[in-house]
Amino acid sequence: MRGLKVAAAVGAVVSAVVLGSAGTASAASSTVSCPGRNVTCVNSFYHSSLSLVNVKADIYGSGTTSYRWELHRADGSIACYGDLKPSDASRNWNCNSIPVGQFELRMYTGTNTGVLGYTA
Repeated sequence: MRGLKVAAAVGAVVSAVVLGSAGTASAASSTVSCPGRNVTCVNSFYHSSLSLVNVKADIYGSGTTSYRWELHRADGSIACYGDLKPSDASRNWNCNSIPVGQFELRMYTGTNTGVLGYTA
């Protein structure tokens, strides 16, 4: 339970930093570790301009099960997604024309650990 409280606090700090930088020209980015305990990994952020969001996802392991990351809009609809397997190399995807607003990157990794990040 203590780990979940820490993760929530880190998420709040990341959100505050991203929200605070909405008027700057530098890119916002964040990467979270996925614990691999049959939970969905979440990386929330505020996107401040109509532009590209680059997503980096990796699941560690050697299995052939296919997993999916999804970029969700505030209304829950999916703006962009990608599929990957633990045996794949780490890769990036580009989500084009993502509007201003609150977003969540989500990825279920089963019992595998991994990372999920973005640059916007």
